[in-house]
Amino acid sequence: MIRTCLNTGLNSLARANHADTGLYSQAFFNLHAGLERLLKLVYIIDVALTNDGTVPTDEDLRKRFGHDLVPLFAMAGEVRSRLSANGDTLYWELVDAEAAGRIIGVLAEFGKASRYYNLDYMVGSKRTTRDPVAAWATEVGLYLIKDYPARRAAEDADFADFAHAVLGDRSSVVRDSETGTAILGLRAEVLHGRRGEWVQRAATFHVATIVRYLTDVLHALNMRCLRGSVLELPFLWEFFGPYNNEDRDLRGRRTFL
Repeated sequence: MIRTCLNTGLNSLARANHADTGLYSQAFFNLHAGLERLLKLVYIIDVALTNDGTVPTDEDLRKRFGHDLVPLFAMAGEVRSRLSANGDTLYWELVDAEAAGRIIGVLAEFGKASRYYNLDYMVGSKRTTRDPVAAWATEVGLYLIKDYPARRAAEDADFADFAHAVLGDRSSVVRDSETGTAILGLRAEVLHGRRGEWVQRAATFHVATIVRYLTDVLHALNMRCLRGSVLELPFLWEFFGPYNNEDRDLRGRRTFL
């Protein structure tokens, strides 16, 4: 279930755009569910290993973490640091801790409240939440776009100028961006679409590296189980084998299976 949620979420995230914002919601639902379960799996195994096989209770999970990915992600970092200090082999660091924090933050906000944003808006709820798509564009998109390649930006401008010259006086474009800002004209539509495509590919890569980082912790815990007699578990990390690859592979991945 965890692997399927993560794969489905990444595939949706890679294709999400301002013209089909439903893909963002599909991505957020699945990524939050997959990451929450993966992180809680790490927590359960770690608690069992440090408490002679006694696993945490359901009440403990609900009271300590609920559906909040932020403290769960911090917990995984603490477990990783402890494992590393104790001599366990860990292979993967976070590629960009700032990007990871922003991604986890937006997904955490989605899991706790903003997944109800549309319904809250329709009924005039007093609960204050951000549009999750706008939050993603603001917190994650604007952070990643700073690394937009200058060469691609120049190519985008040339293509947008060409499209406008050919179809500008024969077309009318009125569309909203992810943040609700109006996109007026074919040239603006082309530029926004091209930049959005690049951002989503970059974001997909960073989420995949977060999964790699967490399954690395899972692998270390799983190996501890195999070496001891406290907790018997199957080879859980094998479910996430495709993530155990170099940046080049994850960055070039178009589909997660």
